[in-house]
Amino acid sequence: MAYATLKPTFLLKLGIDLPRSIGNLSSGVTKQYININSATLTSVPTSDPASPSSPPSVPDTTLLSGGDWAIIDPSSKHARLDVRLLLSTPSKDVINIEYQGIVKLDESIGKVLGGAEDAKTTSWGGAVVGLKIEAGGELGWVHDKVWVASGRFTVGEKGERGVEYTISEVIGEQ
Repeated sequence: MAYATLKPTFLLKLGIDLPRSIGNLSSGVTKQYININSATLTSVPTSDPASPSSPPSVPDTTLLSGGDWAIIDPSSKHARLDVRLLLSTPSKDVINIEYQGIVKLDESIGKVLGGAEDAKTTSWGGAVVGLKIEAGGELGWVHDKVWVASGRFTVGEKGERGVEYTISEVIGEQ
């Protein structure tokens, strides 16, 4: 018996606006929309770039559109993410990224998302997600993989809010 392992592959950095409440739903949850205002996806350097298992690097990407339709549990202890992104490469290839996951809401994440002046970048692992990544052309290989990520919420020098994810490919038994 063997367990799957993770192969670090990408770093995804998102700039976000403060959440906009859609409201309380009849099911008892609260729905929010968080606009994604910037996004970059970069390849993580590998220890052996010549290895046949090393993925091709991702060219500079720009955000076409993106948002998170988050559901806050009635207890306000967890948020369930539903994120969709479209990125473009310099050659006009489009990368579609969709992910769902869980955020354990605590005081530090609440300060980031609430716009508090004393908010600080959070620890890694505050968000854990499973991703679907789709692209054509040279990046078509991403569609044939299983992806997971660990994230953190960030606060920039000028107070701008963001999220960073370390994305890994799930490697099955070899």
